[in-house]
Amino acid sequence: FPSHDTQNPKKPTDYICSHFGFLFDWPFIAKRLLYNGFELPAMFDYAEAKSWDVTWFIDTGNIWKFTSYDGTCSLDLLCESFRVKSSKNNMSGDKVKDAFWIKKAYTEISDYCELDVLALASCFLKMKGINKQLTK
Repeated sequence: FPSHDTQNPKKPTDYICSHFGFLFDWPFIAKRLLYNGFELPAMFDYAEAKSWDVTWFIDTGNIWKFTSYDGTCSLDLLCESFRVKSSKNNMSGDKVKDAFWIKKAYTEISDYCELDVLALASCFLKMKGINKQLTK
């Protein structure tokens, strides 16, 4: 498990954030690590934990649903809602495969990923009441 606060052992000090990461990002990363012979970091080794105890994964998509079963929204729509600059201007996730394999546009993919992280972090900060737009 991740590092924990020595004063409060149930409170993790390491976090990872994604938009609907439970649906794609985190399982993909964990499976690729295992497939390629790497040991899972403690953060990803939560097979025996109860879902409500896995508090070190912050998922803005789940937060935005406010416990409803519906109400999903894309990161692009979340950016629009919070007036945060979207990362989807020149590329989106569904275009990365062709950009990588066909166009070999590695710099563009890197720029898109960096902007995606900044947009995600800016939206998360807005959700926490911190009005700050993170930029390159």
